[in-house]
Amino acid sequence: MGIDCENAESGPTTANGGLIIPANEFAEADKVLGAVSGETSEDAIVLHFDIRYAVGQAHEQIIERIQAQAEAAGGRIVDILNDDPYYVQADDPRVQLLTATYNDVLGCEARPVAVGDGTHARFIPRALNFGPEFHADHVPAVDGIDLETPPFIAPGAGNAHGADEWASLKNLKTAFVLYALGLVRLDQYLQ
Repeated sequence: MGIDCENAESGPTTANGGLIIPANEFAEADKVLGAVSGETSEDAIVLHFDIRYAVGQAHEQIIERIQAQAEAAGGRIVDILNDDPYYVQADDPRVQLLTATYNDVLGCEARPVAVGDGTHARFIPRALNFGPEFHADHVPAVDGIDLETPPFIAPGAGNAHGADEWASLKNLKTAFVLYALGLVRLDQYLQ
């Protein structure tokens, strides 16, 4: 689509044309068909793109490029909803504090990661997203005892936000300690 961009802070721009719907079956069909004069609902389709663009990339440029491609295919953009990326620098003292907490609890030297998800953080001024992502395939459940992925979870499945998401008790307890200590340290920092 000509919207490729990538940087070290936020990673690559991603695009998912996840919904393709005949306009007459779309919940807001009147909005689409009202903007597409002379066409009937049988002639129009709705293509919904979820684009997570890199920090520093202008959404206007993305829209211009997609519009040019749509016009070349005989289509047009009718409606746009844009949420600008929300990004907090890794050298922000709060990010450093939470990263140190993560490393203290898990005994590692991890670095903060920017994710391409739309989260609640963009709606709360100066908010941060924070938490662990434990690998779901083979997780130590209790010290000395390994818990394989449950047999009813397909290989590669069981990850966060899925219908089959799961976590071991050990990881839940570790996450609790991580969140509690992170909140206490943030509270002390902010006072």
